[in-house]
Amino acid sequence: MRSVIGCSLFALSLCAACRAQIAPLRWDVQLDRPVPHDTYVWQGETVDLMPRLVVGTRPVAVTDAVEFRYREPDLAAGLYRHVPAAADPATGVISVRWTPELDTGAAHYDYQFIVGTNAQNPRAFGRIAMRPTIGHLASTNPPPAVSQYALAADLQALSNALAGAVQQVAGDINAAVAAGTAGLATSQQVDAHIVRTDNPHGVTAAQIGALTSETDEAALAALAAYAAYWPRNATASSWFTFVTNSGAITITGYNIAGGTDVVIPDYINGLPVTEINANAFAGSGVTSIGGAGNVVTVGANAFDSCELLTSVSLPQVQTVGAHAFDYCYSLASVSLPQAQTVGDYAFGYCTSLPSVSLPQVQTVGDNAFYYCFSLTSVSLPQVQTVGDYAFADCGSLASVSLPQVQTVGDNAFYYCFSLASVSLPQVQT
Repeated sequence: MRSVIGCSLFALSLCAACRAQIAPLRWDVQLDRPVPHDTYVWQGETVDLMPRLVVGTRPVAVTDAVEFRYREPDLAAGLYRHVPAAADPATGVISVRWTPELDTGAAHYDYQFIVGTNAQNPRAFGRIAMRPTIGHLASTNPPPAVSQYALAADLQALSNALAGAVQQVAGDINAAVAAGTAGLATSQQVDAHIVRTDNPHGVTAAQIGALTSETDEAALAALAAYAAYWPRNATASSWFTFVTNSGAITITGYNIAGGTDVVIPDYINGLPVTEINANAFAGSGVTSIGGAGNVVTVGANAFDSCELLTSVSLPQVQTVGAHAFDYCYSLASVSLPQAQTVGDYAFGYCTSLPSVSLPQVQTVGDNAFYYCFSLTSVSLPQVQTVGDYAFADCGSLASVSLPQVQTVGDNAFYYCFSLASVSLPQVQT
């Protein structure tokens, strides 16, 4: 169970005596800007959820009406299931009882505690993640990339073969010079020959010798990084899992032991890395994403719930899938200069994102920037279509200019209560 100072703090209700020790009217949520919180509940469990906050500049009376509302991911946007909550006048504790009857079978639920009548400013909110059984959680680390070790060995063999070929060419040249033979190769011909990879001299396995028996992971990673024609600062291949599709590489997973600042390589094994697959980095501890000079597609949920991710720079990406950066609470910088399409909930709950500039985007999906409550400015000069609830609950958004937009979906700016100026000169629907 995690807790953060100044953030929502949840505890299981153990007994009335424990609750009585909480000082009246004391809460642990910052009133003006609550921070989302994840709570884990076992299926079939009954739990009292109690958000608490320290009374600040805008006190809340325990006699105010209290409501707990929650929704599963496939519920229509803007709809919630409502459960009465209560404030204990003796302790100042707000609580709601989560029972198995409230669980509709979803993997997780988004929730909000509403105090008083101001539904635009929930006092605590976040996600309830359901766990199937009480016990050890499944590891999120990928299995050891044994295939990568074999690949590194193959690369070592190729390197040995090429070195032997170069030595043989040098020997032939020296012999020709010594004998005064005509037709000596030019330096340009020698250079071109050296970089060939098709084994022009037919070097055999016997000539190469036994394949490397290297087992050290660091050495293998260094070899792979050297042989794969990557940028020098790229993260080594042994930390990624990937597949080959039609002569291109799709990254499917990442081992966080490779570092939290990830530089995605342009090439792996001489093939361009063009796609980050669905869920490839979901829930990981990465803090920044860069490189990716050939990546054009970011799959659904690729970085979902990367709570420590602060910056993203993907210079060639054209398509951002649904929920790609959903629940990236720390994300403060996004650079996607070539993006054409932003999927549903692509940046939902990116609560630290201050601004958005997507110069080439044509389509923004439903709920694409839902509950980005730090978002103050939006620049989408080429966008044609904005989906339903695209900027709903962006409480800090003050002005919007969409000079080319033609279609704006239902409730696209729902509960944007700071919005004072909107310019939509081309809108038709």
